[in-house]
Amino acid sequence: FYLIKNKLLDRGERLDKSFPYISSLVFGNNNYLDEDVLVSYRENGISHLFAISGLHISVFIMIISVFLDKIRVNNIIKSFILILFLLFYMFLTNFSMSVLRAGIFTILLIINKIFKLEIPSVNLLLLAFVIIVFNNPLNLNNVGFQYSFLVTLFLIIFSDLFNGKGKIYSLFIVSFMAFLVSYPITVNNFNQVNFLSVIYNMFFVPYVSFLLLPFTLLCYIFPCLDSFLYFFIQKLENASHFLNSISIFKVSMCKMNVLMIVSYFAIICQLFFKWSKCKIKYLFLLVLFLILHYFMPFKNNDYV
Repeated sequence: FYLIKNKLLDRGERLDKSFPYISSLVFGNNNYLDEDVLVSYRENGISHLFAISGLHISVFIMIISVFLDKIRVNNIIKSFILILFLLFYMFLTNFSMSVLRAGIFTILLIINKIFKLEIPSVNLLLLAFVIIVFNNPLNLNNVGFQYSFLVTLFLIIFSDLFNGKGKIYSLFIVSFMAFLVSYPITVNNFNQVNFLSVIYNMFFVPYVSFLLLPFTLLCYIFPCLDSFLYFFIQKLENASHFLNSISIFKVSMCKMNVLMIVSYFAIICQLFFKWSKCKIKYLFLLVLFLILHYFMPFKNNDYV
């Protein structure tokens, strides 16, 4: 397995210009990305696009499924091959937290479909949560773990708000929901939030999902496309640096205590549950909460 892994990594290293993004988007390793670029992604609220997640797993599963359908493999064998691929891919990416969550959840979805168990997706997500935490309870402290499970949970529960709607509207709702759900995690870990990240994600998510990621996979198979891929990478980095220079909506916030976090999630849950009827009232409450949070003083403990 390690021999195969090293051969796959060596192939990526042959791409002189695009290797950092091959390493990030295919193998889940951001260590080769330029530090300034990573900072700009993080401060713009789009760094999640460069952590392998359900989006990347879905693309890989779709490609393999189409290939297996072309050669007419039956559903049981196809599902078995997909599960083996996911297990190997988790190993390939060093069991990074976002891949672990997406991989285990997808395996459970496949098993659920094969045996027609009809278990709700929320329960399967919670089962994936239990498996990961049972294996190592300290995973609860992992920021990627917190982001991944919390955002996915809300997107599943409130999927009616964007399923079957227009593409732009759905993209905005998903971006808005992900921003609100991840807000306490962002503030408590980085003490800064960019309120424009909702808008930024509406442009960067399609760019990375439908252009950069597929082109990266294509470039990995055909290294001669390295320069073309690098052209799109430069456009992405330049746009991120430019948007990061807009600092008016970057706000420093103090950490939220347990009472604040509970109150916050109570407000956003009510907002999503009552979206069709009284969203204005709960949006007003949410804005009021954020204003109060902004004016709360930082604790001065005089330690690093």
